Amino acid sequence: MRFKKLVGVFTALAIALMTALISIPSAAASSADAQFANRLYVLINDYRAQHALAPLRWNDQMSAESQSWTQQSADQANIYGAGVFQHSPGSYAFPENIVWNMSADQAFSWWVNSPAHRANMLRAADTDIGIGAVQLTAGPNQGAYLATAKFGQYAVSPQDEAAAREAAARAAEEKAAAEAAARAAAEEAAAQEAAARAAEEKAAAEAAARAAAEEAAANAAREAEAAKAAAEAAAKAAAEEAAAKKAAEEAAAAKPDTAPVEDKAAEEAAAQKAAKEAAAQKAAEEAAAKKAAEEAAAANKAAQEAAAQKAAEDAAAQKAAEEAAAQERQAAEEQAAADEALAQEAAAAEAAAQEAAAQEAANEAAAKEAAQAAAAAQAAAEEEARRAAEQAKAKAAAGVATVEQVTLGQDTLLTEAARGTVTAAASGSQLRISGLNGGTAYEVVLPSAGVNLGEVTADTQGSLAVAVPAVLAAGEHKVALFRNGALAGWTTFTVEQAVTVLAAQPVPAAADGTAELAATGLNAAQLAIGGIGALMALTGGAALVALQRQRAASIR
Repeated sequence: MRFKKLVGVFTALAIALMTALISIPSAAASSADAQFANRLYVLINDYRAQHALAPLRWNDQMSAESQSWTQQSADQANIYGAGVFQHSPGSYAFPENIVWNMSADQAFSWWVNSPAHRANMLRAADTDIGIGAVQLTAGPNQGAYLATAKFGQYAVSPQDEAAAREAAARAAEEKAAAEAAARAAAEEAAAQEAAARAAEEKAAAEAAARAAAEEAAANAAREAEAAKAAAEAAAKAAAEEAAAKKAAEEAAAAKPDTAPVEDKAAEEAAAQKAAKEAAAQKAAEEAAAKKAAEEAAAANKAAQEAAAQKAAEDAAAQKAAEEAAAQERQAAEEQAAADEALAQEAAAAEAAAQEAAAQEAANEAAAKEAAQAAAAAQAAAEEEARRAAEQAKAKAAAGVATVEQVTLGQDTLLTEAARGTVTAAASGSQLRISGLNGGTAYEVVLPSAGVNLGEVTADTQGSLAVAVPAVLAAGEHKVALFRNGALAGWTTFTVEQAVTVLAAQPVPAAADGTAELAATGLNAAQLAIGGIGALMALTGGAALVALQRQRAASIR
């Protein structure tokens, strides 16, 4: 019983290891979505050059929109399949080509062979293009590509328009800075001029104060001199009076006593009178001197008060001048701010008006070009449709199948007489067609899928390979080949029922339409798991042998 359990355990481990080994995908070649989009961009511009049309500019904004829509569609296609891929909601405003399950060259060939898609690529009025591409990573169409190409008309590309707006903004900023610098210089010059005027007024006031002080000092000096002279005159008079008195006394002393008493009394009275007069004169002179001194002091005080008042008036005038200068500066600053605001508003209004005018002109030009292009495209489409109808009518009258009829699924036109020597065999996602002329280009059409795979050139052996669309159901299908619009032959091929082996990955188509094979061999993870499995198998085998021998020994 234990032996059977061990066998079951090792068997389960071996199965698990083999499953893990198979489920790890081997490294496969891949191509970037950007390469797919760039290849389409080159092919479309080359095609326009062949028709003497200007190349289309790569538009980042339109490419971002195309890439976003393609990614949204791919998210759905990874679940439900690429059959849900539809035009974007904005395709009514811009012509748009979409494609899926093809290489870039095949997509371009399919667009070339579709009148509507070809007309979009050859619109003369278009100036810009945006392309997005995404490879499906899951779902029934894993490995296929979804691609969106959006065409449009721009008088100026969004990049150039943004650069122009930035340049205009920089120019406006530089202009505003220059005007601000000029206003600041003017304000500084006005302030310097006001300061110079205030300094001149201050100097004049100081000079006037000095002159007044000097005049008051001179007046005081003159009055002092006059008082000094009066004092000297009084002193001189007193001295003369004293001398006269002394002389009188001496004379009296020298005179004999025999003089009558009356004369002596008269002399004494005269002397006393003279002394009184001298004293009165001296008092008058002293009063005059005191009065002169008081008047000089009063004059000096008045001069000082006048000088102080003048200084106060000068200080008040200077303060008033400074306040007036400050008010002038403030008024100048406010005026400068108002001027700057008005200038900015005017510049903004002018820029907005110019931009609006430019946009209006661009819209008018674009509308005119669009109308002309639409008319030309409509005329070309009508002419092409007329020619195609005539050709189809002529070929139908002659019983000849056309590319358009077969593409639309009218495979009854593929008669046995027109089969030719063409043979085809499908292998996986590749269809190999033989029996053709070497080096000749053929249009490959699958009526059951309604798909024109475009022109493919046969190799020197007369064979070519195309990718089988994933929409083809299992069973028998027809493939028709046209050369220069004429049916060159057709045949049938069988699409096998798709078989999913664990997590095997589909092989994406290369740019030339052929399938790239996955890298052969095992990767490091597969080798490691395989080695571990082999070691466990050996260990289990040894254990089983040991258990079997032990069991045999116990039986003996």
